[in-house]
Amino acid sequence: MSLNSAWDVLWKEATEETARLREERAEVKAIRAALTGAAPPKPKPVERPARLAITPRLLKREDAAAYVNVSPNTFDKMVTDGVMPKPKHLTGKRQAWDVRDLDAFADDLPTVGGSEPDKSWD
Repeated sequence: MSLNSAWDVLWKEATEETARLREERAEVKAIRAALTGAAPPKPKPVERPARLAITPRLLKREDAAAYVNVSPNTFDKMVTDGVMPKPKHLTGKRQAWDVRDLDAFADDLPTVGGSEPDKSWD
């Protein structure tokens, strides 16, 4: 038996034992509640695997401001002054900022000391 298959067997046994102990604990709690007249405990929600994290391309105002590390009010002023891009129109009154536009505008911000950003790769 290889080390990996032995580990898999041990992992499976430990997982099954954990599930069995959880069921026993729930039964004990239910019996204890029945004997004391208390309401039985609520079952815990089923654990589900985590969803894939998707990074949105379009950001609402607050998220766009956080993305460029400023407050929403400062971000609004930067948009008005043309330092940051204008939002894209989605639906109705809903607007959002494109991450790519924010990156491009952030790349063009002056650096400390007044030197121009390096655009040799453009």
